[in-house]
Amino acid sequence: MKELKGFTTVILILSGTMFSAFIFLVGMYAASPGFREHLTGAVAGDIDIPVIRNDGARLDTIEDEETALFSGVSDTEERTVVDREYHEDTEGGEGYWIITYSDGTTETE
Repeated sequence: MKELKGFTTVILILSGTMFSAFIFLVGMYAASPGFREHLTGAVAGDIDIPVIRNDGARLDTIEDEETALFSGVSDTEERTVVDREYHEDTEGGEGYWIITYSDGTTETE
């Protein structure tokens, strides 16, 4: 009987939290025209939600992000190694290579 009481308590707390969130969203929908406009537009697909990249640049649409990601990258162009520098690791006695490619990217091996 004690286990059933704990289970009932958890179910009541979860359902109360969900109901409270629902009432809050209904109140926001009724009281805020901006919230109503964005919610209706997002559900209908009429508005574009802006995308923020990791470097902080704001892109207005997904197409802008695809253009930014793939600009400068050609399907026929292959990366070639331009430079290899060996750096000695003082702690472990081993070293590592810094490889520079033709597109400007670097990797550490």
